[in-house]
Amino acid sequence: MRSIYFRRLSNKMSYRAKTNKLGRTLIMILVFAGLFYSLFLYNGVFKPILSQLATSKASQIGQTVINDAVSEIMKSNDILEGKLINIEKGADGKITAVLPNLLIINRLKSEISILVQNKLNEIDNSKIGIPMGNVTGVDCCLT
Repeated sequence: MRSIYFRRLSNKMSYRAKTNKLGRTLIMILVFAGLFYSLFLYNGVFKPILSQLATSKASQIGQTVINDAVSEIMKSNDILEGKLINIEKGADGKITAVLPNLLIINRLKSEISILVQNKLNEIDNSKIGIPMGNVTGVDCCLT
């Protein structure tokens, strides 16, 4: 009688070990499937959206910095149109040539480029938010 009891007990342990091993295998498969899906989601959905948002944000920051630098230089130098362009008139008073003052124009270009570079170096990292509607594709979340 004892041998039958022990045999049943050993069969139950074997069954538990098999189900436990099957459960671990199933969990590993689910983990790898979730990992694969998250990589697919990142490359297929998030990466193009992040690239597009980052490009537009960088363009916006660049335009703002350039406009501010040009305005600041123009205000500080009191540039007038008469200084940027030399108008030559003939003996009869007619305009014969319109010549740019390259010295002033080149000085302005260098001052503006230095100021833009300094302002860009002062900018900290910006955070970009992704609207949930872009991720899920649901129109009611697109705001």
